[in-house]
Amino acid sequence: YGRRTFDFRLILRLYRYGFTVTTLTTAPLTTPMLNKREEKIMDAIYSLCKGDGKSLISAADFARLFPKKDRLSEEAIEKILEDLKEDDYADTLFSHCKGEKMYLFTLRARGFCFPREKENKKRDRALLVFKSVASAILAFLVGFILRRIFN
Repeated sequence: YGRRTFDFRLILRLYRYGFTVTTLTTAPLTTPMLNKREEKIMDAIYSLCKGDGKSLISAADFARLFPKKDRLSEEAIEKILEDLKEDDYADTLFSHCKGEKMYLFTLRARGFCFPREKENKKRDRALLVFKSVASAILAFLVGFILRRIFN
């Protein structure tokens, strides 16, 4: 998708020394972080596409899935849908049926893994909070012990 480039001369040099291309290309790709709006829209798309990974819904019905305070304009929703397509979460086809705008959602690779990614994100946040609290307690204890020793 154009995000990673390789210097083929370097690959040829590494071949001479016995390395294979697979050792170069197995580095994990960075996963894009979804903001709150993208995450809410992806939640709705995933809940619609649970069965076979596809869903057809009108734009008005899709907008009604969100509370009034969280509703976005149609242009904003379409921009987010394009971003989700670029990040390999879901394809969206826009169509008109009887004068009404329709969305056809198809989950892609990251879209099927969305719930697991969401759980991992939640776990990572909890781990970060735990590490922060533990380091604060440790810093307090070390400071307390050092004050007792040198006073």
